[in-house]
Amino acid sequence: MDIDKALGSALRQARMYVGRSQESIEGVSRTYISVLELGKKSARVEKVDAIARSLKIHPLTVLALTYADLEASNIDELLSKVKTELIDIRANSDAGKKYGYLKE
Repeated sequence: MDIDKALGSALRQARMYVGRSQESIEGVSRTYISVLELGKKSARVEKVDAIARSLKIHPLTVLALTYADLEASNIDELLSKVKTELIDIRANSDAGKKYGYLKE
C-alpha cells in the first residue's frame, strides 16, 4: 500500500467512525474527499488538518492510522515509538535549550 492509499483509508476510517458523510465535511468538496479516500491524490498538511478538525478528531490520529496501515504496525507500539522520539527530539534540540527543556 502506498502512502496516498493509506492516508485515504485513514480518512475514510475516521469519517466513518464519527458517522459523517463526505458531503458533511466542512471546507472541502465531496469530490475532493472521495479522491483522497480512494488514494488518487496527495493531501497537503493544511487539508488533513482541516478535514480532521471538521471530524472533531486530532490530525495526528489520522496520521497514526495512516502509518499503522502503511507499516502494518500495532497502534500501541507505533505510539510508544512516536512518544519516545518526541521526548528525545525535544530534549536534545536547540529548541529544547531555548525553551528550557535542556540545561545548557
